[in-house]
Amino acid sequence: MMTNDPRMTDNDIDAVDLLDTLRITKTERRRIGGGTWVSGTIGGHRFDALVFPEHAKCPDYELGDSRISKLSLQQIDNPPDRRQL
Repeated sequence: MMTNDPRMTDNDIDAVDLLDTLRITKTERRRIGGGTWVSGTIGGHRFDALVFPEHAKCPDYELGDSRISKLSLQQIDNPPDRRQL
């Protein structure tokens, strides 16, 4: 069962339960440079990811072995701070 307990570690997360919460809400192919922006939610978080069909030529351009080049993740019940600095 999923929980929002901040004391949870990666070892406490049931991957199947987490995957069951995945909702892809939008995909948009980039016009230049390839890749697809994917937006959605998972485990109480909103995400945007730039995903490619193949691995990057340079491993530093990819998150682990994921084919994800860029990733933004935000907890849904914590809205961003919109104050101007």
